Amino acid sequence: MDTRSHNVELACEKLDVGYSHQGKTETILSKLSLEIQGGEFICLLGPNGTGKSTLIRTLSGVQPAIRGEISLDGMPFNSISPRERARQISIVFTDNAPVGMMDSFSFASLGRHPYSGWLGILDQHDLDRVRWALDVVGATNLQARQVAELSDGERQKVSIARALAQEANIMLLDEPTAYLDLPRKVGLMRMLRQLSHQENIGMLMSTHDLDLALRHADRLWLITKTGELIQGLPEELALNGELARAFGSENLDWDPSSGSFQVHKDPCMQFTMDGGGPVAFWTRRAFERYGYGLTQDESCASLLVSIQDDGKNPAWIVRAGDDIHQFKTIPSLINWIRNRS
Repeated sequence: MDTRSHNVELACEKLDVGYSHQGKTETILSKLSLEIQGGEFICLLGPNGTGKSTLIRTLSGVQPAIRGEISLDGMPFNSISPRERARQISIVFTDNAPVGMMDSFSFASLGRHPYSGWLGILDQHDLDRVRWALDVVGATNLQARQVAELSDGERQKVSIARALAQEANIMLLDEPTAYLDLPRKVGLMRMLRQLSHQENIGMLMSTHDLDLALRHADRLWLITKTGELIQGLPEELALNGELARAFGSENLDWDPSSGSFQVHKDPCMQFTMDGGGPVAFWTRRAFERYGYGLTQDESCASLLVSIQDDGKNPAWIVRAGDDIHQFKTIPSLINWIRNRS
């Protein structure tokens, strides 16, 4: 497929999103000024209940904005017909795949509806686009299977294939990695980023997978606990403390040196450790799980741990007061820690 060169963008100015019900309006996010450029992969992050799905539904036109302006390639959103809008914006919701009698090829073909008209007749370009979309997401072998029979991961693939078949410049995805195991989450995230860049598609994806977002996103939209939306590079938000403020709690500490959240440490004992590498990392995790905190001061440590690691058969020497204990396996070491704790 030819890569598009036109940098279509979706933008909003002073946008308020929320709900209107029985004459009452509840605003969740307000005064948003945002834009999505073609070829840009953006991840939308935030704690539960902060309005990620509401924002995506509003930007897609599925849900009306409370106030403010949305534009598509410089044109006011409301001045664009639904059919033309569907040619510009595709949407992937976690639960929008049908469960009726429809095979995957027919489902992916729904992405051509903005072009095929009410009769749904597909020409050769339409068929080629559907086949390409199924192939690029690795779902060619699924095209004859019923959507209702697919696994969660397979159903997500054909849902994304439908959106790609739509040939839109903007793709909005709401939690596409939900219900997937870790390898499939990584594979899906990598595939979306690659498609965004290769096909010049502006992608906005909401997710709870912070680590994957930090590794793959060109830019982050971060919704804070107070309802503010902050934009920036992953590295920028990791270093300036915004991620810590958005997700930190009494149980979690943000560790900028590792790029991840750590369980809040409240050790009742301390230990020193001599050694490095993966063995030292997991040894430290084991001790911390049972109430020991790492220190550099031997005078206040109840345990002195030395790791001998030749790359094949690690060994642990643990000094507790005048006693010295030696361990040749991690299970024996952990069992000793548990009994001591």
